[in-house]
Amino acid sequence: MKQLLILLLPALLFAQSERNAVELRRANSLSYGEEDGQKVQKLDGNVEIAKDSLTIFCDNALYFQDQGRLIFRKNVQVMDGSRLLYANEVLYNDFSEEIEARGDVRIYQDTIVVYCDRAVYSERLQSGYLFDRVRIKYDPRNVTLKGSLGYFDHARKFAWVTRDPVLTRLDSTGRKNTEVIGDTVFYDDELKRAEARGKVSIGRDSLTALGQTLIFFPDSMYAELLGEPLALQGSDSIRGDTMRLYFQKDVLDRVEVHGHAEASSPADSLTLEPRQRLTGHDMALWISENQLKRARIDGTIIAELARIQDHLLCVGTA
Repeated sequence: MKQLLILLLPALLFAQSERNAVELRRANSLSYGEEDGQKVQKLDGNVEIAKDSLTIFCDNALYFQDQGRLIFRKNVQVMDGSRLLYANEVLYNDFSEEIEARGDVRIYQDTIVVYCDRAVYSERLQSGYLFDRVRIKYDPRNVTLKGSLGYFDHARKFAWVTRDPVLTRLDSTGRKNTEVIGDTVFYDDELKRAEARGKVSIGRDSLTALGQTLIFFPDSMYAELLGEPLALQGSDSIRGDTMRLYFQKDVLDRVEVHGHAEASSPADSLTLEPRQRLTGHDMALWISENQLKRARIDGTIIAELARIQDHLLCVGTA
């Protein structure tokens, strides 16, 4: 079937208006009909349509010109500058410039990939809300966000996810070495910074740290916890008002606690009740092979393990 070109049929297809016109660049066939009392143009086969910075490809398209509404179906591709969206179906409102993509949605920008079941963008592909099975991969950072509801700002490369959100980071071998959970999890690629709010936790190997707010820098492997933070590693625990975690080669290297600092571990006893506690206002603990090797308590360095144990308080559990 002979291909149709808008250059030959401009007035017949999409009328000009004060807005930039929707432009049909290519289609194998064009027909006219009516659906729900609305006049519709039907395009089939090798469809290419452009509007401002958008270029859209698909197998089938419907154009309700009076409503400024277009429906693209089957093998839909939407290009907007360096951004590329794939979906089973895309709805485009020419008046509001809103895009809704449905079914196996994938959005590519540089080395970032967004996956979801549905996406809604209000101004072309600048920023949009993501729904159901949301996954946002920042490949250079080995960082992935997952959740049931999300948002992505393409200009800032900033995202958040909520409803069972989780951020994971992979090491150089592709093994998951960090997991961050909260009520809402954010990631800002410009700042290379993640943040979790609500009931948050960060897990690395045998360490789990809990709090109300978590700030995490995946590249430098530094995390800060606020809101009654608590770190657990085996039967040992560390708590305080503010906690900072430093990692070296994917293992915990140092913990700094500010305000009501307390480190607790089981006493060297046959009973399970007593625990040894190291307390102070400000505390820094150096960890090696999952054991406490050095401490700084309120400015005083304790360099030997035996001297550290001299500072421990043996008390019963509350």
